[in-house]
Amino acid sequence: MKLKFASLLLIIFVTGCSSLQPSTPFGQFLFGHEADAPIAGDLSKLTYPGEAELGDDLDIIVVPDGFDVSLANREPQSFNAIQLWLNRQYVGLLPKVAIGTDGNTFRLKDFINEHGEAYPVGGIINPDKTFPIVLAELFDPAEGKRHRLLVRKVKRVVK
Repeated sequence: MKLKFASLLLIIFVTGCSSLQPSTPFGQFLFGHEADAPIAGDLSKLTYPGEAELGDDLDIIVVPDGFDVSLANREPQSFNAIQLWLNRQYVGLLPKVAIGTDGNTFRLKDFINEHGEAYPVGGIINPDKTFPIVLAELFDPAEGKRHRLLVRKVKRVVK
């Protein structure tokens, strides 16, 4: 009986601590990650460009890694001022995607959905809360086309 009561108290404590803070717009969300308020406000206004023409697939590999996402650009050109859409819901503005991998690592908390929420990434207590990236698309507003990218899952080696 004491074990059930202790478990119930723990559940109440954990759920109470993870509640949303309505007094802080674009602040702490469901998974406890802070979204930068100005970034969240601007990006939440963008809508997924589903009606945009689908261009050629690009030879850019998207690799989620913990709190970050890395891009390996194997195209013969770099891309400037583009939108990267993850799972058709979360968008990040990338100033530049250089050829290769140097400088092409971005924080997942800077990818925002229409509600101003940061991309869900689990932590030490809740590692299973990270959403998998199953679709990544590059959208160039100047060109008006969206391009699919290759998503790879990399298994982390614990040392």
